[in-house]
Amino acid sequence: MSLLLITAYSAMMFSPTVLLVLPEGGDSRKQMTTIFALALFGCVVFTIYASNLFFRRKSRQLGTLMAIGASRKRLAPGLFREVLLLSCASSLLGIAAGIPFVFLLWSGFRLFIVDSQEMQLRLDFRCLYLSAVFFAIVVTFSCATAYRYLKRTNIIDIIHEEHKNEPVKKLGRWCGPVGLILILAGAVCGFEAPAVYMNLFSRYPTALINLLYAPVFVGLYMVMLHTVVHGWRSHRKNPYHNIIARSMMKFQGKQTVNNLLVSTVLIAGSAFAIFYLPMMGVGQIMAVNTRPFDYYYHYRMVQTIPGPDEIDALASKYGISIKDYRSCPYLILGNDSIVEIEEGRSFHNEHVDLAGSVNVLPESGFYALTGEELTVSPGEYRIVSTAEETDTYLYDTLITFMTNMVTRDTISVTFAGYTHYDLLSGSPGYYILDDADYEMIAHGITPEWQGTICVFNIDGMDRYDFAQDFFHTPVSSFGPECEYGYYYDRVRKIAADICRVPDDVSVHLHHLYTRRADHQLHALHDHHTEQSLCL
Repeated sequence: MSLLLITAYSAMMFSPTVLLVLPEGGDSRKQMTTIFALALFGCVVFTIYASNLFFRRKSRQLGTLMAIGASRKRLAPGLFREVLLLSCASSLLGIAAGIPFVFLLWSGFRLFIVDSQEMQLRLDFRCLYLSAVFFAIVVTFSCATAYRYLKRTNIIDIIHEEHKNEPVKKLGRWCGPVGLILILAGAVCGFEAPAVYMNLFSRYPTALINLLYAPVFVGLYMVMLHTVVHGWRSHRKNPYHNIIARSMMKFQGKQTVNNLLVSTVLIAGSAFAIFYLPMMGVGQIMAVNTRPFDYYYHYRMVQTIPGPDEIDALASKYGISIKDYRSCPYLILGNDSIVEIEEGRSFHNEHVDLAGSVNVLPESGFYALTGEELTVSPGEYRIVSTAEETDTYLYDTLITFMTNMVTRDTISVTFAGYTHYDLLSGSPGYYILDDADYEMIAHGITPEWQGTICVFNIDGMDRYDFAQDFFHTPVSSFGPECEYGYYYDRVRKIAADICRVPDDVSVHLHHLYTRRADHQLHALHDHHTEQSLCL
């Protein structure tokens, strides 16, 4: 079973589809590796336990043969042959079963998550390297356990090994509450410590800081010991309630706790692996279902994008039509900010005039696009966020001026709060200026630093084949100048060239916040180019 799971998971890890979709060094790749490491740990512990269980069942036979005069030297070849035969047979069977199992899992992904031409599973036989390593571990440990059992001298102990109990020593009732405290403390410290460390020392923490999660596992073991020995219900009123079951658990306490611990680790790893993608996708699915428009896209003015007439003509090929087509312009401006300058593992913060770029809408354009009236005072800016303001870490509220990157004219601004409109929230993010301020800062700007946001609905039932066709129509017309990641910031490149700021500096505060928060959004999109993201 362990080798089946390891083979199936490693086959997915080495699949070209996964390697291309999940960027190297991205958080999604790290999450995948973490899940595999957790599953591997659980499988190792389970295999060790299964091996010990096998030899406990085998001990009566070995003890009987020793009692009638068989020497350990004579028993060893037969025992090792049996161990090697069983280990090799079960391992090869698990590896062989893992191949069709991974195809079954992949079919489930395509059926319930996404099905496209890119979702093709191609088997890379490098995945068998991990299976071979685990196979070697299984065989080595099995042989070592067999040798340990043969070296035992007391024949009576060997004969009765199968029925030997493993009671837990006397345990105080403080164990359970202390375990709960350790679980809570370890979880809080492990999660908050990196941010605290960075704030105190202005340094990035080492990987050793993850050891702060260790109390979680100690606490979990203590909670399970308490559960087995004492339970969580008071027995003063009815001391004989479930007395037989509780006594049996006490006499086999260590074995019960180990089983519970292994089960917990495996269940935790399985639950995380199963719900990882749904957890990431549920929020996006809910957001899409509540959006006021079926289609939303943005593009730079230097790009050729079909207009409403062309889109409607394309839709008519599929027996549908578009309605509620709206658009508004936006500017790509430079902004100042407090920046994070990296020096090895250390960093310090300082003010930089060109820290990054922002997409800016006029308040009239926001109304034309959304139908919601908004008033922005001169010299102020507002940021479009979700209704719950869950994405505020993406934005910069410390901007004091914005820069026209063509004329180098600037306009002084201050943050005036958030405006809620889920469709325009999140990456890349939009900032709203007063109309007069917008017109003033837009004077002399070129199409390269301008863009357009478009939205429309489908009149009737939408069709996936139309969406695919509409996506590929503009993307296929883009030139090589658009083939760079969405995270590439032209303003930061200009700052690096003009101001001699290192190109690899983390110059925008939201990048710092993003590192402290959940990187999953960025990791999932690292492989996309600008033209694919604008749709």
